[in-house]
Amino acid sequence: MLGRSIGLTQEQILDLRSWRTSEAYDPVDRLVLEYVEESKLRHVVPDDLYERLAQHFSTRQIIDLCFAAGLADTINRFHATFLTDVDADTLSEEDVEEGTSLLREGQPS
Repeated sequence: MLGRSIGLTQEQILDLRSWRTSEAYDPVDRLVLEYVEESKLRHVVPDDLYERLAQHFSTRQIIDLCFAAGLADTINRFHATFLTDVDADTLSEEDVEEGTSLLREGQPS
């Protein structure tokens, strides 16, 4: 659900496990996914990976990426532990559209 709410295509969602070779992702998408993978595995982010990120993103954007990846991992661990279901509000197309609009405008939801 979250992937669709931020604009991922169905192909990108289906190809997420094969992001390294999927045609659905462009080079910058792959760079972000590489960072998220390294971060999730709790590896120290290599200097060359950070330098490649810095070629496309500001320091603030990299901080935001780090925070978002860490928060998503925490939420996923919670759901995996308690086997939570997705509620009706999460599935609501209207709520997803509203949240997406707010994110694009840079406003807190």
